[in-house]
Amino acid sequence: KLTSIKTSDPFAPKKTLKTNSFAYVYNAGGIPCRIMHGSVNNKLKWNADVNIDELSFDPLLVTCFEGLIETTHPFNFIAREASMDLLSSNGAGDKVFPLLTKLINPLRAALGSSDNGVFEGGLAILKMLSDLVGDALNEHLNGLLGNLIRKMNNKKYKEIVIDTLHSIEENGGPGVGKLIKQKIPTYTSIL
Repeated sequence: KLTSIKTSDPFAPKKTLKTNSFAYVYNAGGIPCRIMHGSVNNKLKWNADVNIDELSFDPLLVTCFEGLIETTHPFNFIAREASMDLLSSNGAGDKVFPLLTKLINPLRAALGSSDNGVFEGGLAILKMLSDLVGDALNEHLNGLLGNLIRKMNNKKYKEIVIDTLHSIEENGGPGVGKLIKQKIPTYTSIL
């Protein structure tokens, strides 16, 4: 084997394929994008007939958030990049607000994953989501902060977790610092 990256075997018998809802939807063509393989980096390419700003987020973004826990290539890459593309599209804030309760459980699962790549992707998505919805995320923070506490003890993730918490505090308003401080006593507020 040339790399240590886990990949899905397209020729495996159907009984041995492990798929969650994201992998099933992607394999069925439900996500209108594909991977553009470059010489060094991969990029996500949306289908030609798709305008990302006009897509309905209800089934698509929720499915991409469910795919954040994937550990096999190409599913992990597609779920993370599609989520980031959708969250950074024009008018995403208005489309995300009604879906926020559906997005929290898959995001919590990604932040609680023991796989480092899944956690890093979940953390990046959490920061983007906080920038997008602001204080609407406050009511869901109790469930998300528990997973961040465990990773703060790891030197590798301490700075990036603190940076994400600072972003959440800035976007969430003055009461969020107190909430974070209750869950993470060593947290230092920036406001």
